[in-house]
Parts: sequence; structure tokens; C-alpha cells
Amino acid sequence: MINKKNALKTLKTLKPVTNDKPALNNIAIMENSLHYFSGESQLIIEDIEKIDLHNIYSEDNFFIDKEVFTKFYGKKDNCKIQKNEKNALLFSDITKLKISNYDLYDFRNLYSGLNLKSDFIDINDSAELNKKIVECSKFANQDKNRYSLNCVKLDFQNKMIVSTNQIVLKINYYSDFFTTEDIFLTNDFNISLSDIKTLKTLDYDKIQLSEDAKYVIFSGENFKFIVQNIETQFPQYKNAFENFKNNPTINFQNSELKQMINDLKMVSCEYNKIALFNGENFKLSSPIGEIIINLDYKGIDLSIFNKDGITGINIFYIEEYLKLKNENFSIYFSGSKKPLIIEDINGLFFMSPASI
Repeated sequence: MINKKNALKTLKTLKPVTNDKPALNNIAIMENSLHYFSGESQLIIEDIEKIDLHNIYSEDNFFIDKEVFTKFYGKKDNCKIQKNEKNALLFSDITKLKISNYDLYDFRNLYSGLNLKSDFIDINDSAELNKKIVECSKFANQDKNRYSLNCVKLDFQNKMIVSTNQIVLKINYYSDFFTTEDIFLTNDFNISLSDIKTLKTLDYDKIQLSEDAKYVIFSGENFKFIVQNIETQFPQYKNAFENFKNNPTINFQNSELKQMINDLKMVSCEYNKIALFNGENFKLSSPIGEIIINLDYKGIDLSIFNKDGITGINIFYIEEYLKLKNENFSIYFSGSKKPLIIEDINGLFFMSPASI
């Protein structure tokens, strides 16, 4: 259920894809519903009179500037909207605000034109699912010049959330958040980082795909959030762990490995962030100095995977993983030219092999 408070919070996260047309950053008020169309996604809030979001004097449809709307309604009580021929008037008990009213020529109602699949997923804990999606988004490519990777994959069939920046690959499991064991949606779906900012403010209970799989709809009691599928190519990940799960592992606690990384960073520099691991210790050498951290590890001899028994680890990738604050995890060592894999209770974290 969206109320006035979280409606305004959600609207503030929505951004237009382009700024060349003013209507693309405006809210449409239509038939007791509120619409925001960004060019790639659309939020629809229904029965807005029931949640005290506004009170419309005019029955006409109209656009109103989103930034002005959220600022005015966020600070004023008993707000009302009235439309005349050229302007929209916003009223509170003591304030009257007149702003330009835009025509609806740029508006598209995505939802009304969609053919939806009959199957859908019931969600019993959208807050926890959003948490896992947001966690994965931290490892997606953030470079806006490479838009095709600015997204997170929702793999419905395998119950996985996947992200990559082509250096690391993060996989989260999310099967615990479905109300039924059977998952009918077999399509993968890629959601943009900008849409994730909006999604994490919503308490949805259903996910449904369009027939052409170009859109996914997150629905709640009085809203629909329609998101466009981002077309991109993800690396092969579905069976990646199967090839390495019998490899030697070390079990760590977050605080333990974090202290090791902090010690290694004392001699790291811009040109050397690679720590060498030989099964007995971590070693990092640079023009600044050299540090060796001995481990009490009696695992499998790593030389069976690597001729000299040495694996290179980029300590800054490990440091990014530690920010997730998983208390306990295992590191799988595969050799100098194979990925390093971390497994925890939530999923997997792959790191590209480091040259040594």
C-alpha cells in the first residue's frame, strides 16, 4: 500500500531519461490516478483520493511538474489542485501556487497497452528481496557510457539475482521470498540501476511479465511499477560454481579477513594491489615494502591447481565484498588463471583472476 508519505519518497527517486522535453519530468493526473513516465518505466498510483495525496477540483487530465509537486505536497497539509486553461493551481490553507500546465502529448500509458502473461509470482517479503537486489546492484557497472551493463539480472527460473562489472560477478539467491515453491516465470529480466532506486521504496506483492518479456510489473495494493527490460549479454553463470565447488577452501570470519586486508594495504600502492597466496600465507610486495601474513591452514595443496602453488588476489575486490558484512564465508581457490570464488549464506561472489 502506498500512502502520501512513501508516495512522495518514491516519486523523488524517479528521473527522466532525457531532459529535452519538459513533459518527460512531469506527473500526469488522470481519472483519480497518478502516472509518472520516465521514458523507460512508469509508476501508476491508483485511488489517490483515498490516500489523501490530493483533492482535484477539475475532472480534466493534466500534467504537473514533478519537482514542484513533491516539494509542495511534502511540506503542506490539506493540499488541493485545480486546473484552468493554461495553469495548474496548488492550494494549501495559506498558500496558493500557480505553475504551468503541460499538455499530455508526450504521455504514454504503458500498462494499458501491455498484454500480460497469465502466470505471476507472489512475493511475501519485498523488503528483503529489495535488499538482495540493492546489494547486487553495488557490483554492477556504474559507468553510464556503457549503459548495457548498468543493470541487475533477475533470473526467475533459477531464483538468482546477478550483477557484473566485467571484473567481478555477484550472485544472490532469493527463493525464500516466494509464497509458493513453484516458479512459473522462465524469462530472465534485466532491471536498470535507476529503476532499482525506485523499486526499493515500494512494498509490492506480485511480479508479472508482459507477453513479449519487454516489461515486468511490480504490483501492490494500490500501485503498479512498470519496468523496461534492458537488453544486454551477461556472462555464463548458471553452472559456474559446479566446476569449482570441490576445490580447496578456507573458512573466514569477516573481521578476521578485514584485518588481514588492512594489514596488506599498508604496503600496497597504485601499481600493486595483488596479494600472493600459497596455502600457508598471504604476501604483498611493493616499492613501499613487503608484508607476510601466516595462516594456520591445512587444506589441499594448491600446487595441484597451479604449478607453483601460488594464487594472486586483488585485495581491493575482497575489500568491496567485505562491505556486505557477511559474518562467515568460504573462499575457493582455483588457480592463477581461474576465478576466485567466495561463498556465503546469501550467494556467490566471483573475482577475475589476478595476474602474478
